[in-house]
Amino acid sequence: MSAESWGNIAKPVSGWVARDNYERWRNIYPWKDNSWMVFWDEMNAVYGMVWSTTSPNGAPRKCRVVLSVDGIMQDLIEVPDIGTLSSKSVDLDGAFGEKITGNMTHYVVAKSERINIELTMMPRWLPIDYTAKHILPALPGAPELHHYQQGMTISGAVRLDGKHRKFDGHGFRDRTWGWRSEGTQFVEVCGGGICFHNTDVTLLKFLLGDGTTKVGGCMQNDGGQFDIHSASILYDERCLASKLVLDIEQLGEVELECEGQAAGWWMTFFERHTPPPVLCEYDMIGRWHSDQFGVGMGCIGHDVIRRLG
Repeated sequence: MSAESWGNIAKPVSGWVARDNYERWRNIYPWKDNSWMVFWDEMNAVYGMVWSTTSPNGAPRKCRVVLSVDGIMQDLIEVPDIGTLSSKSVDLDGAFGEKITGNMTHYVVAKSERINIELTMMPRWLPIDYTAKHILPALPGAPELHHYQQGMTISGAVRLDGKHRKFDGHGFRDRTWGWRSEGTQFVEVCGGGICFHNTDVTLLKFLLGDGTTKVGGCMQNDGGQFDIHSASILYDERCLASKLVLDIEQLGEVELECEGQAAGWWMTFFERHTPPPVLCEYDMIGRWHSDQFGVGMGCIGHDVIRRLG
């Protein structure tokens, strides 16, 4: 696949607001543009994440980098300007002007005193369009969220303090924009992506406020994209996902079993001392096994709304 195969995942921030009838809803709901990418190189013991969210109408803006090398983890948190997903130390859309010019295509760069990341990303297959599947819950009356996910191969180099590593691995990235207020759109969500040798699997499962669930996802390989019709999630003694039982188009029931966690971290989508409801998420990178797909690695995140204040 070429860099052009990123599709909407790589589009610049500007221009999307107008498509969502911004003037009508801007004083009612937050409008956000969110980019998330997670990456792993098991051989070099390197795992990481770059997540950024920006908003033109007052929602919290945050850019966060997590890097783990040899089990040592460090993060970097900054605030991007309105209209960009890049920050002082993190380049997602050409802010540094070194390799990319406005579109979030090939590269992610992070430079700080303790963390240095220079990675080149290439898509494995075409993006998975969750918008067309009508999976993500919308705010009352507002347009649906736009959401895309895509597996990738990644190469480059990282540094954490004095630890320098070449990077040759895989990862997943997604992009979400639109009217978004996590504390009211759903109660709980589990999802993520797993890269096997010649197959990617991506999943989202929501618990809504009325007790119903919504499931969407896709298995993807050279043969195309195949929808996931249902998903059951089983947990281990740490309350982390240990098995996924999926009903996949043309395959039927497929079991994916986690063989162990390699890295993990908490995600936050709000500012310090924020009253509830608040969304908390734990992302786990782990090794997964399937009789159909073999051994792979991926990231599964679990989000829960905390309401007790």
